[in-house]
Amino acid sequence: MCSGPGEWASLADIVEESYFDYDGFVILHGTDTMAYTASALSFMLQGLGKPVVLTGSIIPMCEVYNDARRNLIVSVMFAAQLELPEVLALLLSRAAALGPRLGLPSLGLPLKIRHEVPL
Repeated sequence: MCSGPGEWASLADIVEESYFDYDGFVILHGTDTMAYTASALSFMLQGLGKPVVLTGSIIPMCEVYNDARRNLIVSVMFAAQLELPEVLALLLSRAAALGPRLGLPSLGLPLKIRHEVPL
């Protein structure tokens, strides 16, 4: 499935509809467009009081050595923390995107990503 404005709106609707049922949200996502989705959701879910964590993996979970299990476990831990009312993208348990800002804390490389928000 392609990640674009229609899918972003669907994800935002799911979070909105389920907002009072959960303490946080974990979205499993492909790695190619995860940063775009995190950026779009950060604008669509402004004023969010709960964490929304997007995660994926480079190596599929069906492989013996993979990053999927760790990314999923860490994402659930982040989603359980009420002190993180942000949209985050977690990949390789080292890279995090806080809304439209993507950073690689282990390398100290903050990056700025600009995207158009669907109307």
